[in-house]
Amino acid sequence: MANFTRVPKPPTPIRHLSSWRPKPEPIQLPQDLPSGFPNGLKLMTWDTIGAATKLFPQKSQVLELCKRVLVKLTPAFCAEVRAARLRADLALSLMSELLRSLLVYNVSSNDEGYRHEQALRRTKEWDRFIRRLKREEKHLGSQPSFPAALTPHTGSQAGDGMSLHDELSSFRAKILKCEGQIEFWTGIKEKSASASPGYRQACAQLPRLRTARAELVRAMESHQSQKGRKESSSSARWFDSHPDVLRRRQIVLTNPNLSALDLCRRFDLENIPLVSGWENELNKPTWVEAYKKEMLRARIQRITSTDRKKK
Repeated sequence: MANFTRVPKPPTPIRHLSSWRPKPEPIQLPQDLPSGFPNGLKLMTWDTIGAATKLFPQKSQVLELCKRVLVKLTPAFCAEVRAARLRADLALSLMSELLRSLLVYNVSSNDEGYRHEQALRRTKEWDRFIRRLKREEKHLGSQPSFPAALTPHTGSQAGDGMSLHDELSSFRAKILKCEGQIEFWTGIKEKSASASPGYRQACAQLPRLRTARAELVRAMESHQSQKGRKESSSSARWFDSHPDVLRRRQIVLTNPNLSALDLCRRFDLENIPLVSGWENELNKPTWVEAYKKEMLRARIQRITSTDRKKK
């Protein structure tokens, strides 16, 4: 009798096995437009962003979305500058803040946000926007390079129908705006080549903005002295705080609807330093990492709550 070896049948191959792929994340939109955004452009801006999200609905397409928004809003911003309703430097600042807010909501890390922002500033769309603003500004002739909202007011102009607290708050808001403009143009100067238009424009803007801030501080002190009343020592030191603190407060004040965690993401994107001593308690010295720790989270919430009361 012959011997037969029993062996198992070979496995049946599985056909048409589809590989799992993660679902693309949809684009997230900011809750509000940047502070000081022209009322005449708000509706058009939201409409432009909405139309762009239909073309680029995924977070991975956020850079293309920003370029689309920039291209579509360039004529409207230039028209505002041409009609003398918006300063060219303020138009540049507002557009930068708008695009940055779109990036903040759609990147997974600070490094990715920084890379996208730098890539956006190297595009032909951004260069075209800068050139058109410069052409419109030259067409208007010589004008002050800081917004009219930063122009100091003294005497009865600042005090008509306003309490001393409101008057000082108004001065502080203008000083804060001026600080933000200085910070913005300082960044442009540091990141631009010395022969580029952005570098030259920053060199022209910075001295005038610093002069405007000094005039605002002097006007505030003079007005306060004329009223014969003094602010508390903590409030008097508020407008002369460390530049990093002013930058942090500006972010909080211009984004009143952001949660503490979203503000932490924004602080990291803007390279706002942590509070001194926190680095020792963290593996990675970022605001988001600090927020994950229960003790530091309570401190962050207290800091942002205090900054919101500095209006």
